[in-house]
Amino acid sequence: LTVVGIGPSVAYEWRLGAADLYAGAGLGLYWSNLQTSNVLVLVFNGVKKHDRSVGADFRAGVLFDVGKSSGLGIEYRRLSLRGQFGELSNGASMPIGGEFVQGIFRKTF
Repeated sequence: LTVVGIGPSVAYEWRLGAADLYAGAGLGLYWSNLQTSNVLVLVFNGVKKHDRSVGADFRAGVLFDVGKSSGLGIEYRRLSLRGQFGELSNGASMPIGGEFVQGIFRKTF
């Protein structure tokens, strides 16, 4: 499963000493591809399906100052997204979003 999306987001930051806390959200258009493959008696077989849908992105994090215009921090993100992939999803939409935590470096100019 691969997912690529584009869309605007807004965030609000709170300054706490040498750190910024922030939270934000956005809506975007996402293109998803789901591909299956199998091998049965040296015959390669697979199915590839595509979907395009609107999803929501939520984020929150903390960023610590590490220089005059640089920051280092950690961020939590959640993508709320559903996709429909024909027979691979029994004709129904299925959740394909997810959550992750990442380290971030921010430089302002």
